[in-house]
Amino acid sequence: VGEAASASHRARRAASELPGAVDLEGTRAEACCGRVAAGCGVVVSQGGRRRHCAKRRLAASGTMASEADKARAALEKVQRKECNRFCADCGTKDPGWASFNLGLFMCIDCSGIHRSIGTHITKIKSCSLDTWKMEWVKVMKAVGNDRANAVWEARLDPSKKPQPDATMGQRESFIRSKYERALWKGDPREAAARKAAAAAHAGGSGGGGAGAGG
Repeated sequence: VGEAASASHRARRAASELPGAVDLEGTRAEACCGRVAAGCGVVVSQGGRRRHCAKRRLAASGTMASEADKARAALEKVQRKECNRFCADCGTKDPGWASFNLGLFMCIDCSGIHRSIGTHITKIKSCSLDTWKMEWVKVMKAVGNDRANAVWEARLDPSKKPQPDATMGQRESFIRSKYERALWKGDPREAAARKAAAAAHAGGSGGGGAGAGG
């Protein structure tokens, strides 16, 4: 028993002297992976569990934090685009949430309804509270509110769209019709043609009124 205890003590002491080795909180360290000297810092406990050294864990967490910071900075740049400064569903200013698979920004009220629809259609993240991946930011940059709405609202009468003061019931009815039922989804060219026709009609009406007045 004395020899076994002594051997255990020597093994634990040897492990503790390895560069970057982790204190295994009382577990008996038997061996390293053979790459400790090269900076791996993996120690195998008697139970077979592997522990990474603190130095390695810190390096990994630092890399992740750096990537998250880059993604956050890139997202903020996309948010500042004029088309993304208003909720894609109700027009509320400075939306702080986004559907990172659909590529559009929205307000907190509309985001709650998106969540209730389900991730099989729309996946929601807070622009400021959640951690973002660069791949999601790339979707936001490639799509954005204008392009997204050109598809999802291609056949929508603009007068039917909710306003910032819309009730939750009005928002839910609209958002479910827009994304879940894809009621107004179509070719983006339809939306462009509709806008052009509306602008032409407004211009014609204005000109006619001025002529009549003269």
